Amino acid sequence: FLSLIPHAINAVSAIAKHS
Repeated sequence: FLSLIPHAINAVSAIAKHS
């Protein structure tokens, strides 16, 4: 589960960069 946290952060970071 902990491995999923960084993955979610990476997704949010990508969305923020796209915005």
